[in-house]
Amino acid sequence: MKVVSGVYMPNGGTISVFGNTGPIANPLDAFAKGIAIIYQETSLFEEMTVLENLFLGQEITKKAGPLMYLDYGAMVKKTKRIFEDLHISIPVDEKIKNLGMAQKQMVEIAKALTFQSRIFILDEPTASLTQQEVDALFTVIRRLKNQGVSIVYISHRLEEIFTLCDRVTVIRDGRYISTREVKSTGKDELVTDMVGRAMDSYYPKAEVEIGGELFSVQGLGDRELLHDIDFFVRRGEILGFAGLAGSGRTELALALSGFTPSLRGKMFLEEKPVQFRNYREALENGVVYVSEDRGKYGVIVQMSVKDNITMPQLDRNARLGVINKKSEYALAENMKDRMGIKSPDTDFLVMNLSGGNQQKVSLSKALALDPRLRSPGTGGKVRRPYLFLWRPGSTGHDAPGGCGRN
Repeated sequence: MKVVSGVYMPNGGTISVFGNTGPIANPLDAFAKGIAIIYQETSLFEEMTVLENLFLGQEITKKAGPLMYLDYGAMVKKTKRIFEDLHISIPVDEKIKNLGMAQKQMVEIAKALTFQSRIFILDEPTASLTQQEVDALFTVIRRLKNQGVSIVYISHRLEEIFTLCDRVTVIRDGRYISTREVKSTGKDELVTDMVGRAMDSYYPKAEVEIGGELFSVQGLGDRELLHDIDFFVRRGEILGFAGLAGSGRTELALALSGFTPSLRGKMFLEEKPVQFRNYREALENGVVYVSEDRGKYGVIVQMSVKDNITMPQLDRNARLGVINKKSEYALAENMKDRMGIKSPDTDFLVMNLSGGNQQKVSLSKALALDPRLRSPGTGGKVRRPYLFLWRPGSTGHDAPGGCGRN
């Protein structure tokens, strides 16, 4: 899609837009031809307002004698007209950093409409949205479709394909595989095209002997959202937490990981009381957290795969303050192979990976702590993480199957 939108130049083939065949020189040329792409990670400027983002680089101006000035009135009027067409309500003077992910997606769509785009490419737009936000986005997409806009919708969530799309094309390892009418195909056929073989079980449950109680919480609470929470988790068990947006799932995970100190209630690890003043203390006690927002809390995209994976345990790969590069590369290569991270090498920048592979790096960083995690009070011994806290996504579609308890 980056080729189609002018980010990358093609090495072969042709692109035809509204019957006109020719190259797309750059993203502005794509916009001029009516093509707009909305990435999974929004490209908006956080410190600027909604209005400033919508018209950045294409500001409406007026002329007063020899002087030119911005026509804010015209830009506000055009924005309100687009928002009314989309049935969305966002203050035009609100800074982007104060908006939720769903609202940012709507601003991206509105921005594309300021260019009068007629072809929309949406790259996994629901990856960070709640189900309610997904429904709102789908309503806007259907409204655009009814207005004659063509939409290319990229997703690995098959239920969205069957809910929203008319035709589906499968690409595997950079090669075209098939195109089918959605109404005349099924999930099994698509999965077979995607993986290259028939799948007997999509989420096979691992049969593991469940041990005794390992971690428990009694009367956990904070000053705002959490109140009197009790639960326990046993060795080898997957304990799932479910709830609507705003129910406190993320806040609970943060509290258990030491990000929210001074909590009410008690936590016990192997029947011994524990209290984490920060995440470092949680790590030292074998509690690992993986955020749902990998871009903000999971990975540093400007750094390499290796640097991200090894960052939490540099002390293990160093002696007298000097990092052992050989040990660091070995750890990173091992996790790259275990997790199937698709990158040329571990020096590859995370920002150049796909969203799924960035998520694998985020998980690898946590899982790499498994073999040796130093813990206070063990006489210098090392132990495996006790508790793995994972918020895979707001909608929960990416969660691993086979939870022991909900």
